[in-house]
Amino acid sequence: MKWIPNPTTRGGRRQVEITDRAKRYRAQDANAQPDKRCIYCGAPPGRGRRLDVDHINGKESDNAPENLAYSCRGCNTQKGALFARLGRGVKTRQYNPVTGARTLAEWLEAVMATKGYQTRFSIPQAVEKIRATPPGDRSAFAHEIWDRRRERGGQGIVPF
Repeated sequence: MKWIPNPTTRGGRRQVEITDRAKRYRAQDANAQPDKRCIYCGAPPGRGRRLDVDHINGKESDNAPENLAYSCRGCNTQKGALFARLGRGVKTRQYNPVTGARTLAEWLEAVMATKGYQTRFSIPQAVEKIRATPPGDRSAFAHEIWDRRRERGGQGIVPF
């Protein structure tokens, strides 16, 4: 937890949890260098090559300036795989918010999982997918399912 300025509260500060994504952005800012090059292979950015902030000791929560350097994706990935094999370093919890169903097929897969049919979603994943889908989209998907069932004479659980 960290205290940040908040002019709307008494005392002008409030305590918030800083996400790992925010930590990564702060690491990018803290490591700003005019001459970006991969510290491992010397590659400059460009031609589809991207440089990321590398945590030298493998601990992603350690954003001390001496622990940050630029590395290309290839070197960073290779180093990360080696560290994982050796049990070194500590990955941070990634914040990846659940998004709702974007297509009827994705919606049906989540719904079918909650009914016990085998899909790529586990039941907790399916429940989260359904909950994250806006109510208007849920309704639109239900109408589309019903229309398709009616066209086919109402046969089966779901006509797909």
